[in-house]
Amino acid sequence: MTNILVIEDDAEFASTLAEFLEEEPDLKIIHKAGTEEEAQEFFRSGRLNEIDCVLLDLKLPKHKGDRDASTRVGLGILEHLRVQEKFFRTVLIVTSSQLQEDGERAMSGGCDGYLCKHAAPDEIMNLVDELKLAMRGDILVVPRQMRYVFLREGLSAKEAKLMELLDKGLTWAQVAVELSYRNASVAATVGYRVFDKLLSIQEQEENSDESKRAKALERWRARSKPRPREAVE
Repeated sequence: MTNILVIEDDAEFASTLAEFLEEEPDLKIIHKAGTEEEAQEFFRSGRLNEIDCVLLDLKLPKHKGDRDASTRVGLGILEHLRVQEKFFRTVLIVTSSQLQEDGERAMSGGCDGYLCKHAAPDEIMNLVDELKLAMRGDILVVPRQMRYVFLREGLSAKEAKLMELLDKGLTWAQVAVELSYRNASVAATVGYRVFDKLLSIQEQEENSDESKRAKALERWRARSKPRPREAVE
């Protein structure tokens, strides 16, 4: 069973989404929050450990009744999930924003997918199908018009965590457990995608999978190693 938290201020859209998703016997909406305040209340309740996937709108109000909604609120919730709550399970952005800066911040914040919700009512099933694919397949799903933002060298928070775990000597099976991937094979598939981000095109072409892993870890250690403090005169 995949337990889902929906953070979405459009109650009608959230209900429609829940209705379609819960047609699947292994998908269950555990809670819906429409504001930052309601989301934080749920986090404080201690029930976040029940959640396998968060569907997060970016443009949200801070409090119920607020007229103003901002993508800064949704991005702040994403950062809170990854940094403060240490939530490394699936987070999918479902938003109307196609701004480059929103996509870049969502990616660097560690989202697992970025889908646009402004589809016509008769196309919502396509959106739902993409959500199901992302939740079950552990793959990055983004709309075509946003791929230039996501397919780049920078690592997301979740990808950085994967490299950190590998650097500690964990196996693919152990990484899968730590990051809530379905199995070792899925973790390895994601891992080699991360390796390719760390390596040049020539290095990708010239090295076997095992060599890629070794070189990527070497590159990761060089990037993540703390810089020595300059001597004080």
